[in-house]
Amino acid sequence: MVSRLKAQRVSILGLLWLVLLSCQEHQWQRDQTCHAPCVEASCTAIHPCAADVDCPLGTGCFGDRGCRPRTSIDLPSNALVKGFGAGELELTRQAEGFSVEAPKAAVNVSCGLFVGSPEFVGGAIQNFQAAIARYHVFPLDPSRTGGSVLGLGLDDLKPLPESEACHVEAALNAGSPGFTLVESLRLGCWAASLQRVVAASQLLNLDPSELPEYDTTPLESCNQAATPTDGSVCVRSPQIGVCENHQCRAAAGGTSTGGAGSRSADCSAQSDGVPCQLVAPGRGHCYAGNCLKDSILPPLVSASCSGPDSEWSNCFPSPLGMVGSCFNQLCRQRCHDDSDCMPDGAACVFPPGPSYLGACKSATEQAP
Repeated sequence: MVSRLKAQRVSILGLLWLVLLSCQEHQWQRDQTCHAPCVEASCTAIHPCAADVDCPLGTGCFGDRGCRPRTSIDLPSNALVKGFGAGELELTRQAEGFSVEAPKAAVNVSCGLFVGSPEFVGGAIQNFQAAIARYHVFPLDPSRTGGSVLGLGLDDLKPLPESEACHVEAALNAGSPGFTLVESLRLGCWAASLQRVVAASQLLNLDPSELPEYDTTPLESCNQAATPTDGSVCVRSPQIGVCENHQCRAAAGGTSTGGAGSRSADCSAQSDGVPCQLVAPGRGHCYAGNCLKDSILPPLVSASCSGPDSEWSNCFPSPLGMVGSCFNQLCRQRCHDDSDCMPDGAACVFPPGPSYLGACKSATEQAP
């Protein structure tokens, strides 16, 4: 009986500890607000602003010039230390991955892949979803008697849940949902007690080539007789079917990969004959001549703009030596209008649909 009570007490204490951790995990986020969206009426006009947070994703506030794509990212390496008002956390690059030395007072360590500049209000990151593309919270053993050394890799960091992520459609009408706009790449970590952030690291600059999915150009087709393709990364084209008996099925004569008009994502409440999405677009792996659905991360930054799903994605380097946008298989400087493009004569072109951000196209490309 005594041993059972002890076991129950240990179980209850463990449950309370997990509840406290889950409550504490997000205390360093101020809110869940993304940057100002771009809608049709505001995309072509200059967006007025008082601060960067007033601007669409991928732009900063340039006073009377309004919201413009940045030509450089002025982010000090100690931005997290100052923003959290905390001590310094040792984040070190190792031969493989990174290590963090967590203080004794910490109950967990959070690490984030920063793709923009964090904006702090009251010691919390106000623009968490826009500034961070991937993150992970590493719980620490509460029974330890001293500090902890934690090893981590960039592949440990996972994308934000769809409900939390700032979609790029707020600034750029890209083809793939959930696409994250990248301005720069930095790794930062912070350690928290049950009450507050106690230590934060310097921000480490990352080269795009360090990303686990970098330079993986997907195949457009897995059916290549001359070259074995099993295991290769591939891109799955969307396939449109029709609703039949409340299920999405292939249309007579095979599935279509196009089709105008709206299509249903769920046939459960639809009549027969309503177009539906049989195969969702995305990346997968080749097997037996087919591109199978897989949970492959789309590249945050592409090494090449030649991939079948690279148009308007992030690329590096742009002509300014920064992250840019892919357009017509070239990595371009980002722009809002022609005045952002150099040299004179270059034009700012935009993706289909409303967009605040475009890409610079040279004068020679403009010629008929």
